Amino acid sequence: MSRLSVRAAVTAVMREKGRWPLVRRLRWLRVGQYVVNVVVVAINGYLVSVLAAASAGDAVGVTVAMAVAALGFVLTALQQWLGTRLAGYRRRSCLAVFVLFDLVCTLLQLPLVAVLATAGLPANCHGITSGSDPDVFGPSGRGLTPRYCAVPNATFWLSMILTLSYTYTISLIVRQIAAVNREAKLLRQEQKDNESNERIAAIMAAHRAPPRTWSRRRPHPVETVDLGAEPVRPAPPRDPDAVAVPPPPAAPEEQPPPYISVEPRRHLAASLGKN
Repeated sequence: MSRLSVRAAVTAVMREKGRWPLVRRLRWLRVGQYVVNVVVVAINGYLVSVLAAASAGDAVGVTVAMAVAALGFVLTALQQWLGTRLAGYRRRSCLAVFVLFDLVCTLLQLPLVAVLATAGLPANCHGITSGSDPDVFGPSGRGLTPRYCAVPNATFWLSMILTLSYTYTISLIVRQIAAVNREAKLLRQEQKDNESNERIAAIMAAHRAPPRTWSRRRPHPVETVDLGAEPVRPAPPRDPDAVAVPPPPAAPEEQPPPYISVEPRRHLAASLGKN
């Protein structure tokens, strides 16, 4: 598998099924969990201040709601910080810790829902607390008036929403772990292919003949032999029985044509002068 194909596969995993869409959804879910936990702490803090001013009895459901919401907010903020600042969404160990945190937040919502359901929610608030102020506790002095009962009722439904939200984030983190594993596998395969290609190139370079370089300025040296150091070889002896071969006969001289005189030119000039 070539490097380009590996990069394309990693990009496809990251865009279609990979970490970036999951991380984006996780971040938006974390923001929603922040808001819900802050709202639960704020409205229950307001109700605690009202009950303290009205000298109410123990309001276990309200106190538990504040404690659970505050702890859930801290764990959610810690996950978001680790995931964004320390690249926790890209590490399997951090993702496993995130699953544990979300599981703890989910389990914390269960006793809160149980306490509120025992107090009569979401139908009524008769078991939340009791007191003597009719504006807060009603004519019977047990439970809360509809104005203040809206706070535990909203806390009950927000707790259910948080339970579903943390369960969904657990499923997203599990998918994120699978995406990180796929990406790590592709990167290991790419590294293995690169090492194999480098090994093959090294073997081919080791068995390749060195290139021939030609230089005009520095010609190849010519090997010379010192003849003075070599012994003189004697001439072979003459064979007395050898028969001398006579040279071939010379070719006859070509005679001039009959109309050309062979006399010198001066004799020819003298004869012409006499005439």
